[in-house]
Amino acid sequence: MKLQDLRLGHQKKLEEFIEFFEKISTRSLDLLDSLALQTLILEDPYCKAFGLDDVKELLLKRLKICGRTKYSVSGFVWDESDDIVTIHWTLFYISRRKFLFFYRDSPCEFKGSSKIMFSPQGDILSIEEVWEEHDALNVQRYKKV
Repeated sequence: MKLQDLRLGHQKKLEEFIEFFEKISTRSLDLLDSLALQTLILEDPYCKAFGLDDVKELLLKRLKICGRTKYSVSGFVWDESDDIVTIHWTLFYISRRKFLFFYRDSPCEFKGSSKIMFSPQGDILSIEEVWEEHDALNVQRYKKV
């Protein structure tokens, strides 16, 4: 199979993943089943999940910590090997911060990228995330996941 044909085969799965990613919610996590292999690996700066069920559990905990969450994908770049793509995104969420004796909700955001590796059949094998500065995220709580 030519490299260009391989990339075109992965393009549909990439578009489906971006749609899933931008609309991610606790109710939509099961849609990942049709995009990835059971052996999916997700690694971010603080956690690593092995297997589709563990990845969905990690994403669920991330959604619960961040509250109202929205990802916005700004672009993607294919690697020369045509089975790896890097997507660039911004995460928007609400941070609950204590101020004196009460809590305030503060809108927050941070940027990152995800390197996604596809199998020859077009399923997602792994996702490796890189996060830029994210001090508002409750990192200590997230590390315990």
